[in-house]
Amino acid sequence: MLSAEGISYGTRDREILYEISLRAEAGEFVGIIGPNGSGKSTLLRILSGLETSDAGEIWISGQDMTN
Repeated sequence: MLSAEGISYGTRDREILYEISLRAEAGEFVGIIGPNGSGKSTLLRILSGLETSDAGEIWISGQDMTN
C-alpha cells in the first residue's frame, strides 16, 4: 500500500503542490490526470523518492519513507 498525506512542494516563485493526499492499495491501478504544468510529474518524483517534498508524509507498506 502507498499512502501520502499533506504533500506540498514549491519553488521560490510558485506553489506547485499543496496538501496532496492519496492512498493506493496493492494491486490497484491509479491514474493521475491534470493539465500541463499542474505538478503530476513532480508528485511522481516525490512519491518515488527522487525529489523531496516541503511538507507531508509518505508511507509504503507501513514504512515511513519521509526522511
